[in-house]
Formats: sequence, C-alpha cells, structure tokens
Amino acid sequence: MKGAGPLLALALTAAACDGVTSELAAEPREGEGGAGGSALPALARDAGLEGPDGADAGALEPRDAGFVADASVDLPPVLDAGHADAGARDAGAVDAGAVDAGRPDAGSLPTGPRCLVLLHGRSGTGAPTQTVSGYRVVMPDGNQAYGGGGLVWIYFPASEYAAMAAGVRAAIPADCGRIVLRGFSNGASAAAKLFCRGETFGGRLLGVIVDDPVMDDGTQGCAPGAKVPVEVYATGALPAGPYQCSSNGFTCEGGEVVSASTYVSRLGSTASLHASDQSAHACYGGTCTGLPPQATGWW
Repeated sequence: MKGAGPLLALALTAAACDGVTSELAAEPREGEGGAGGSALPALARDAGLEGPDGADAGALEPRDAGFVADASVDLPPVLDAGHADAGARDAGAVDAGAVDAGRPDAGSLPTGPRCLVLLHGRSGTGAPTQTVSGYRVVMPDGNQAYGGGGLVWIYFPASEYAAMAAGVRAAIPADCGRIVLRGFSNGASAAAKLFCRGETFGGRLLGVIVDDPVMDDGTQGCAPGAKVPVEVYATGALPAGPYQCSSNGFTCEGGEVVSASTYVSRLGSTASLHASDQSAHACYGGTCTGLPPQATGWW
C-alpha cells in the first residue's frame, strides 16, 4: 500500500457554509427537471456515470442515476484546525507493512473479475452493473425506502445491519475475485460499518473507500475481519462534530456526528484521512465509479 495522503485542516466560515448548503439545496431533484423530466440523468452525468454499454449517463433511467445523493443532506463534518493534531496522531501515517501483512495475497484470492462494490448516498438508488476501466462496478440498492422514490442504507440496530449486509452480499456476483468496497455519503457510513463488523466478502476484500461519510458512531467498537486499507475522504462541507444528527436531519448511528479524528481512529491502524478534491458534497474525483489515487494499486 502506498503512503497515506496528508491531513488537511480546513475551516469553513458561516457565510461560506450558507453558500454551499444554499447552492446544494437548489439542485433539482427527481421530478423537478425542465420540461417535466427528471433532473437526475444530468446530475449523474456530472458524477461520471456511464451506461451499462458505455452509454452517456444521460441515457440512464432516473433510478439508475442513484449516486447523486439528495444534495441537501448527509454532508460530512469539516476537518478544522482544532482536530489537525489529533487527526495526525490518530489517523495519520499508516504502517504499510502492517497493512500488507494482513491483506490477502493476490495469489490466494479467487480468480475472476475485479469488482468495485459501490453504495449510493441517501435518497439515491442502485444501478445495473457496469464495466469501468476494466473492472466491474456493482451498485446494489439501499435496504430501506426514502422519500421521493429513493433509498437509504440503514445499518443499525443489529437486525437492520444483518438485513443490509445480506443485501450487499447477495448483489455481488459469485465470480467476483477481488473486491473493493466504496460508499458515498450515507453509503460511506454503511461501508465503514461493514468493515467494522468484520465483513470480508469471503476473503475477497482488498480495501475500503469511505467517501464523504456522515461521521457517526458506526465505527465505535470496530472489529475488522481483515487488515486492509481504509481510505476516508472529507470535503469539509459542514463544521466539524461533535453535534446532534437531528439538528441537520442526518441519518446516523448513535444520534451524533463525532469529530473526524475520533471517527477515523476508531477504524484502526489501517485507516487514513484525506481531504477530498471536491469542495461540495460529492465523490472524490467527481465520479463515484473511479478509484482515488490511494486505491489505484489495490487490484
């Protein structure tokens, strides 16, 4: 595993925060597009989605464009200067040797396609499996309905976690040989919970990308089943925790958003925290189906 990226200590003024949230809240949602059409295909195009046959994302059906979350919710906390030192201590440089020692050896993994398992944000949906850059992108549906025809990942309490995890496993084709798990927003929090509950997808898991999560208590008591790298990305779209989720209408375990340093340190010694290259709530790189630079060597 390559060295972890540096921490970025970000500060967001109240005026800037209001500007971001106002702009995001103004984004059209399903059913609000021009000429009576859905705005979601255009939003999906901005997120870099392609159709199953390499078609432009504008050709996707609205429910297939589910990787643009409800833009008014599920924004992660910013990393502020007060957390920089703690973050560097708790979630800084990862011992690459320790990660490699626990990662499945490439020769021991099942043969078969490389698969990126992608969990959408709240109010999004899954989509048909695509092939992107030589690997499959498997996009399951969230396990509960959310307003406006979208879905949400509910990974707490234990009974809901079991249903969520079973749904993700069932969506993964049996011939996938090497798996990278990536989640965005609410899906990122669900991906972190899967990692912390020991999910390895039968020993096929190579790493986890936790992209702009709601930093909740889902990583508390983390007990990974494999010592694989976990890369956490934050855009800095909201002030840092701790604060109550209910104050922003977030979906989160434990009822609170915790500090970035707390969230990432709970993930363990293989986790690293990075500033996203996006300033608004969006996937790193502007596309959810790609791989950030820290993950490009995992295959």
